[in-house]
Amino acid sequence: MSRWTLGIGLAVALGAGLAVGACGSDSTDGSSPTGSSGDNGSSGGFDVDGGGVADVEFDISPLNPVLTATGSPVSQQFHAFAKGTQQELPASWSLDVGTLGDIQVNGGLFTANGFVGGVAMVTAKIGSRTAQTSVTVNVSLVDANGLSAGDQSALTAGGPLTGDSAFKWLYPYDATVFPRGLRSPLIQFAGTNADQALVRFQSKHFTYDAFFGASNGHVALDENRWRTITQSASGSDTVKVSLTKKSGGVVVGPVEETWTIAPASLQGTVYYNTYDTPQAGGTGAILKVRPGSKDDAAVLQAGCSVCHSVAANGTVIATGIDWGDGDPKNSGMFSVDKSGNATAGHAQPKGAYAFAALTPDAKYMMTHSNNGGGVRGLTNASGQYSTLVDPTTGTPVPGVQGWGATEQAQMPSFSPDGKFIVFNDRKVDNTGKSLTMMSFDQATLTFSAATALWSDPHFAAWPAFLPDSKAIVFHSGSRSDTVIDFGTQKGNNGDIYLVDVATKQRAALPALNGFNGTDTAMGTPYLPYGEAAEGHLNFEPTVLPVASGGYFWVVFTSRRCYGKLLPASTDPWGTGPGTDERSPRKKLWVAAIDINPTPGKDRSHPAFYLPGQELGTGNMRGFWALDPCHANGESCESGDECCGGYCRQADGADGGTGFVCTDKPSGCAQDFEKCTTAADCCGSNGSSVQCINGHCASGGPK
Repeated sequence: MSRWTLGIGLAVALGAGLAVGACGSDSTDGSSPTGSSGDNGSSGGFDVDGGGVADVEFDISPLNPVLTATGSPVSQQFHAFAKGTQQELPASWSLDVGTLGDIQVNGGLFTANGFVGGVAMVTAKIGSRTAQTSVTVNVSLVDANGLSAGDQSALTAGGPLTGDSAFKWLYPYDATVFPRGLRSPLIQFAGTNADQALVRFQSKHFTYDAFFGASNGHVALDENRWRTITQSASGSDTVKVSLTKKSGGVVVGPVEETWTIAPASLQGTVYYNTYDTPQAGGTGAILKVRPGSKDDAAVLQAGCSVCHSVAANGTVIATGIDWGDGDPKNSGMFSVDKSGNATAGHAQPKGAYAFAALTPDAKYMMTHSNNGGGVRGLTNASGQYSTLVDPTTGTPVPGVQGWGATEQAQMPSFSPDGKFIVFNDRKVDNTGKSLTMMSFDQATLTFSAATALWSDPHFAAWPAFLPDSKAIVFHSGSRSDTVIDFGTQKGNNGDIYLVDVATKQRAALPALNGFNGTDTAMGTPYLPYGEAAEGHLNFEPTVLPVASGGYFWVVFTSRRCYGKLLPASTDPWGTGPGTDERSPRKKLWVAAIDINPTPGKDRSHPAFYLPGQELGTGNMRGFWALDPCHANGESCESGDECCGGYCRQADGADGGTGFVCTDKPSGCAQDFEKCTTAADCCGSNGSSVQCINGHCASGGPK
């Protein structure tokens, strides 16, 4: 087991919601710890005189200290004194989070790493009594990158925007919600190229000035600095980002944005398909990319394997294979191991498994019907009705109740808990505008309660449940995938919407789609190149099966622009029919969705470009799944990675500590760990913590 430290090297893992030491109160809720064990402590105590056990109250000193750091460690010694005296008592010390630094368990010396700002709760324990206080670390960092003091001063002072009226942000978007653990976004801006630039990041306890030399409209942040930025912003403490440049001796700016950092990392892997990856000889393939990984997308399955679906647990993929004549000649199943490698399983002589729906545990699969309308990838399976099959053999499952022999379910999708299925119902409406939802009891193989969930004025395509199964996202578009319906053929348009399961009401998601609006109207575009150039080009949503950092996360295909790298001058469609997938504008984007909606308010947020995907290829149909689970004793970052559902710190054979999968521990379950109700989760009493899809989750934006 590798040794862990509590400095910046641990930032990504801790960003996934793991605590170091004892759980403490929220250090950002405005409370003022007394630093005293008080009268509420349990009986017990400390043997002060070496005789009998005394019931000892004690105080922490100092209370609520504030430290200032500039990139080097700074320390603060804490003491525990018998109440009302200067008699120091030996206490056991801990922090509620480890991103700021560490504290000596037996000595009380807190050392901040000097890079991450914020507030931590310090807990002292003597016998059964505890006392708490806060420690605040304010951090200020500067990376000059070779610029002189005079150049730095000029950029810091700024200049009027009239010096370059075209100067503005292109990417990221204002008000974007970023998770922790993600690669740094490439900062891109319009106007004349910069001879020098300054990007300033400011949050409540953190300031960072990054200076840059000459650039062609974009600058790349140091990855370690990006981690400190995301670790230093917590709760509702947003990050103000200011961009200033100097071109031809003229200083212009700053132009400003505000970003929110979700206090958790994204889990799982996104499996997407492309038709021209150089990793597979310029042909189609399924690629995989982990949002929190430093690695670029890699081929999972080549041989023009496309039109895929993935089980929510990440263990099985269904896909078309051996593409030819506009369709996969065959289709097949692939199992995925914990290392992310695919092994071929059952194959079928038609493309009947393309776009099928797998139950979350991959035990059953509902095939996609091609009756009622052609969807690219299924013409070879013409005449096929939707059938529940065994993915290991391809044979229909016997004993299925409540599902007719002539059902025409297109783009079916099971809910993350496996209790529901939603699909475009061609039997109800052969024009492709109706979504139907049914209950599914996997134990009895019974489908029931067919509900006409939504009838859209346009094509209602690619429905996917949010993790709590209370709503469904889908794309409402003019057409679909390059042949007849449901996709992104040249000239098509589409936007992502949400429909509430209980009310059957559709809600707009303006921010996700590139607009400032409400839940009933898209409003005005914020897209930097304008609505005509990049608006209404959003398709094919899927959803991370678990909530993270107080949000749900949607990955979708979009032909929008990507800053200076893919500007409005690039053709969003490609060179013509049959090759439209080759436009590099076809990319995967990720947006946060509020867990708890506010009536009248857009519950979505501006999207960010999924890092790691190939820039020069057309990428689509990102299917988000958890990674295959780990057995007890194997390393982990959070409980959703573990087959048993729990991930805790443990001692290693080398004397270090790390996080491993384990049986259910005593006490409450942490974020991402297994739960039955919200009462199982830490902090559920009086808070918005919820049990969503069997995992503890913060119930709203923090």
